[in-house]
Order: sequence, then structure tokens, then C-alpha cells
Amino acid sequence: MNTSTRSHRHPLALALLLPFALVAACDDGGTQDDDDSATDGDDTGDDTREWELVDLDDAPGGKDGAAWAAAWWRWAMAQPATGHPLLADADACAGQAGPVVFLGSLAALSDGTGPVPLAHRCTIAEGTLVLLPVVNTTADNAAMVGPTWEDDDALSARASAFVDGMDVLVLDVDGDKLVADALDPLRVGPYRGDYRVADTDGVPAFFGHPPAQGDVDPSYGDGVYAMLRLSAGTHTITTAALDVRDPAEPDDDFAATLTFTIVVE
Repeated sequence: MNTSTRSHRHPLALALLLPFALVAACDDGGTQDDDDSATDGDDTGDDTREWELVDLDDAPGGKDGAAWAAAWWRWAMAQPATGHPLLADADACAGQAGPVVFLGSLAALSDGTGPVPLAHRCTIAEGTLVLLPVVNTTADNAAMVGPTWEDDDALSARASAFVDGMDVLVLDVDGDKLVADALDPLRVGPYRGDYRVADTDGVPAFFGHPPAQGDVDPSYGDGVYAMLRLSAGTHTITTAALDVRDPAEPDDDFAATLTFTIVVE
């Protein structure tokens, strides 16, 4: 959730970043282009890898990318904040079962002073797919009234503008980095979705947004989502997202890092 946004129109911009090292993307004063291991084209055909991207355009599980992104938000927002698997360094797979596990973090945010690193561990059964956003957001009118409401076009545009504004996005799986053009096919949105907020101890209130309960419809989302198939063993997934925005307004900067250790057995 991009809780760093300064809008008060409840844009639950869940900057769900994958584990990536923002530091790895920009260390030693370099940029993405300086990292010889980074890929700005599609090199996922390397048959020596222990992981693969699942093409959301093929509608795995009968859902396209927008449907999977909307499902991610429904799952994330339906749970109470206390004990939420995306709000702390905890078991990121807690309470999940089925062919697809949702990962990410609702706490991947920055106060403008630099990246906030978060680490999660998760154990899944072999054959289970993993869905996680490198960055994502949703914009809606939850708990808003009167003149603070935005129409559908404005909500959709706001969600897309947040993702468009990212200066650096990195997905690193077991040391294989995807950046720039290689991440373009993973963009999902803008799309119309919906979600339900937990009746008590909801996620919006946890982040200081106006209290919201029940169904939120519509909610317009956008993001970069990766669905991964991982072989048996231990995997490290890292992501980074950085938006410098206006250097004159550092409070609007956004930076997040997140690392997952995923054991497939």
C-alpha cells in the first residue's frame, strides 16, 4: 500500500514491492544500466534457471492479469490489520492454501529518508504458483463523501499515474534481475476491481486513512505483477521501487525494498 501518497482520497496505493534491492539497482553511484547482471530485455528463456515467469495473458487458473490483480487486493484488504501476513516480517504465506499464493507487503513504504527493507519467509508445496507485485496501487472513494469523491476516470488515471511515475523498478529472482523493458509485459492495468474491508481492525485505518468497512466498489488498480513457478529448493526474491518525483518536495518521494526467502518442498 503506497501509504506515502499525500492524497486524502484513500488511494490505497499498496506499493507492493518485490524483494529487490533498490540498493543493488543503484549502489556504487550506478544506475540500472550500470549493472551487468540486469536485463532490460526478455531473457527468461534461460533453461538453467530454477524459476519461470507464468504469462498472465494465458489466463492461468482461468483468470487474466486484471482478475488476478483484483483477487490479490480482495485477499489483502479482507483481513484485519492485526496479524496480517503482509504487515510485518512474518510468515508471508500464513493462512493461504491452494494453487496460487499471494505475496507482497502492505508495509513497503518510505518516509522520504530512504528505502525501508522488509524480509519475509514462506514455505510452499512444489507446484504452487506465486503471485506478487513489484509495485501496485488501487484508488477508490472508500469512506469519502460529497466533493471529495472522484469519478471513475479520475480514479483510473490516478492509479496509472502512480505506476507511470516509478523511476526504478527491479525484480530479482535468485540473482536474475529484470528491469526496464523486461518488466513492461508484467504491467496490469488500469483495471476496475473491488474489495471488502474487514469489519474491525481494517487495513485502511491501520495506515491512518478514514475508517472504511464493507464493500468498496469500484476500485481502480494498476501495477506490475509477476506470477512465478519455482522449482524445489530455496529461492530468494528481491524487489525495488523508487519514485523520486519532485526533488523540491522530498515528502512525496517513494522508495521500498522487500526480500522473500521462499522454500519449495
